[in-house]
Amino acid sequence: LRLLPFSTEGEGESHVSVVLDVRLPEGYPEGAPEVGVTITKGLTDDHIPDIKGVIEESIEENLGGPSIYAVAEAVREWLLSHNSPGQDDGSMYAQMMRRQTDKKKEAEKRTEEDYEDQTGKGEITEAEKEEREVMRRRAE
Repeated sequence: LRLLPFSTEGEGESHVSVVLDVRLPEGYPEGAPEVGVTITKGLTDDHIPDIKGVIEESIEENLGGPSIYAVAEAVREWLLSHNSPGQDDGSMYAQMMRRQTDKKKEAEKRTEEDYEDQTGKGEITEAEKEEREVMRRRAE
């Protein structure tokens, strides 16, 4: 199953793509499918663990029901968020940009987790909620 960030020509340029090798067990959909990943364009092997994590999470969420479409859609969304040129070259610049993007995403994740922790404890004010929402919108 070949996946691109954009499914049609008019949507945008696809700089990345992968092929999912799907093997269905006899008891599918009750049993989990085996899904392998092969990068075909624009990514490095460093991205494979991230993609496999997306696949495993999607399979877990859809276990007991048909899950291939959900897995494919989750991977396509991941590809869309990583759809930038030059990620597959071994240049120092590409590596630096990947690290910078990874750090930014990790910081956003930590901020979101901190926010969830604070809201769960009732420690965050309305003004802080609004400020975080503005920051989240700006990041998008």
